[in-house]
Amino acid sequence: YVDSYNNLGVCFFELEDFLSAFSSFKKAYRLNKNHLYTLNNLGNSLSVINQNKLALFYYKRALEIRPNYAELLTNISISYMKMNDEKNANKFYIKSININPNDHELKYAYSVFQLSLGNFNLGWKYYDSRFYKRKNYNSIKNFDFVKDFLTDTKNINYNKKTLILREQGLGDEIVFSSLYPDIIKKFSNVVIESDERLVNIFKYSFNKNLFYPAGFFSLYKDELSNFDQVFYIGSIAKFFRKNED
Repeated sequence: YVDSYNNLGVCFFELEDFLSAFSSFKKAYRLNKNHLYTLNNLGNSLSVINQNKLALFYYKRALEIRPNYAELLTNISISYMKMNDEKNANKFYIKSININPNDHELKYAYSVFQLSLGNFNLGWKYYDSRFYKRKNYNSIKNFDFVKDFLTDTKNINYNKKTLILREQGLGDEIVFSSLYPDIIKKFSNVVIESDERLVNIFKYSFNKNLFYPAGFFSLYKDELSNFDQVFYIGSIAKFFRKNED
């Protein structure tokens, strides 16, 4: 029963057991070599382990069956991005995004791809799509609670009372902390929430008493409403990292 093998493969895929997922999808493929979802699933299981040329073989077989399948066009575009094939990545990105303009998985992948190529303006343009990626949605701290207080970065004002929030893991926060000297210099009234393990390190390193433990302000609506602007740190990187230098 083809659907059962596909569903089993999807379960393995969600558990990140990609070899077992591939094995289940191959069993489905042996039963029906022209099954749209089987072909797409085989491509996904290969793409995630960076076997992108082989993934594209299955994706393109599926494309012959349904040329305007948005998820499939997205997967093809992402595979080309992983192969650094800018021409084809752009081609399939445009096709997919025209069908589904709210494909946040694709927009985020495209953002990272363009940043990796050094196209910073285009890369940062779509970077906020990370908030809505399925895997990121729950890992970005307090996002559901904070999202109604977030400020559109098109309207940034360096003189307003500003709160900057950490996001994701400790490693990400340390990487983004390279922005803090620029932020301290540029913003006249700013506080930054950090992982509690980093607060004292940041205070010492940047010689400023403007770091607070995560949630100090962002867990309380009354506190959030006291700020004129609220940003996650990644969302303002575009103002300070405009080129590779």
